[in-house]
Amino acid sequence: MTSLPETTKHRLKRIPQIPHVWEGDRRSIIGMMENLDPNLVDNGECILWVDGTEGFVRSMDVIQCQTGPEIMVRTLLKAIENPHNPAQPARPKKIVVKDRELQFFLRGALQGLDIIVDYQPELPLLDELWQNFQSINSVITGNIEPELLDALNKIALSEIWEQQPWNSLSEEEIIKIDINHWNIDSLYACVMGMLGQEFGVILYRSLDSLKKFRQQVIEIGDSADEAELEAIFLQQDCWFVNFSEEEEENLSFNSKELSENKATAVFGSIHPYEGIRPLKEEEEVYPIYLALQAFGRFHRECEDELLEEEIELISRDYTLNVPFDDLWLKINVSTIPELTKELSELFGDDDDDFDFDFDDDDSPEINDTLIPEGTLVSLSKMEYQLFNFIQDKSYSNIPVKTLEKIKNKASKSFFPVIILQTTRPKAQLIIEELIEEEGVVNITFNQGYDPYDEINYSLGVLQTQEENLYIFSQIAQDDENNNFSRQLKKWQEDVAKFDGYCGIIIAMGAKGSSRGNPQPKDILYLFYGELVDSKKLGLDKLVLDID
Repeated sequence: MTSLPETTKHRLKRIPQIPHVWEGDRRSIIGMMENLDPNLVDNGECILWVDGTEGFVRSMDVIQCQTGPEIMVRTLLKAIENPHNPAQPARPKKIVVKDRELQFFLRGALQGLDIIVDYQPELPLLDELWQNFQSINSVITGNIEPELLDALNKIALSEIWEQQPWNSLSEEEIIKIDINHWNIDSLYACVMGMLGQEFGVILYRSLDSLKKFRQQVIEIGDSADEAELEAIFLQQDCWFVNFSEEEEENLSFNSKELSENKATAVFGSIHPYEGIRPLKEEEEVYPIYLALQAFGRFHRECEDELLEEEIELISRDYTLNVPFDDLWLKINVSTIPELTKELSELFGDDDDDFDFDFDDDDSPEINDTLIPEGTLVSLSKMEYQLFNFIQDKSYSNIPVKTLEKIKNKASKSFFPVIILQTTRPKAQLIIEELIEEEGVVNITFNQGYDPYDEINYSLGVLQTQEENLYIFSQIAQDDENNNFSRQLKKWQEDVAKFDGYCGIIIAMGAKGSSRGNPQPKDILYLFYGELVDSKKLGLDKLVLDID
């Protein structure tokens, strides 16, 4: 019987349980998703988890029909941990499904989590939702030819997804695209993905809308609730394309190549009077198509310049053909340095509100700026096949003879590693910083203390060649995490077999299906380091200090 990993169970136990009843269902979506993913029109299903007490959808996934019942558990975890607005993270007291086999499967998978799994032959609330979806579909897809939507999808994947412009541009660096057709003068492109939340491009239809949205977000600050944020979000005037990754699973460690993730592009519009909706007219598709094509060419030609810390004025002209038409338009694409400066000043510095500091002012400086919040940390072992495969994506300060000795030992068993799994953009930033600081030299675990909550921590710390110290993990030493000490001890014994050396793996996939269990394709880089006693680095007990 399939069950959740122990780490997931522990995490869910900390999420409050509510006495609500949730309903879950999985049905065919034939004809419903043509404008979002043509590949799923005849071979797709949609999963819904709905809070039957409050009456809103907590999570929804679109999948291939052949996907097994485990996807129901995965979507349920999303409903518990990362629900749609306005829901908050919570566990239900009871869930109801209309499939007997699914009921028995969920009972086994969720055992020990104090969730009742019940069966009902009919779920009226979900029946009504499915009917609404079917009725909406005819409106959504009626005015746009499938061939045009397919062309838009292809240009988005080839010019945007494959180039990953969010690795070059920050969200403050806006690209102006002059269309001068279809009642559109200019579009202002902003990338999403540098912060690892969502991947995509927003095409603002007016500069005022872009500025107003940024200003409102700053003004409400951290005190805003979900309803306020959603209201501000829906006041934007823009088109958007979001990309969702379809990550392959169960890849062999013997793979000669790490497969590239596939992606699906989702298009839509946001307007103060219309809210958020899919594209409805071909007159919307044309400017989006040309904007994405021009933006992609601009990024490809000027990527080196766009990687500069301060981007100067760059301008390019492109003559592009409107799809399935004889119309050719001259499109100008340019940077807006003055706007970038204005937005950067608007947001200001984004420093952490707190950090660990030393009791002794003479102790070395330490910070937690390298590893982003939410990074999944695990003590693990790397199989030799993968260890050998990733050598061209590794950085070592270990003497050559010692490194060869380690490789020989690893060929007979494994290599102990610490896995840091986050999103792709954040992982790339970590890699770039560590390479710039000439790699990892030392790794240690040190005591930390929060005097406000009276909690002791085990802090993972790494030291770079430039002698900078970074916290990479923070584990509370309470009753629930007592097993961490045992895991650490066992892992340290494995490291001792390799003369005290271990690896630091930087992996992506923290937002995908391989969350908590990175596959070979998710592993981006390997750094070597020596596990040392914290005293060697001059560390004493770290105390949480709030400025």
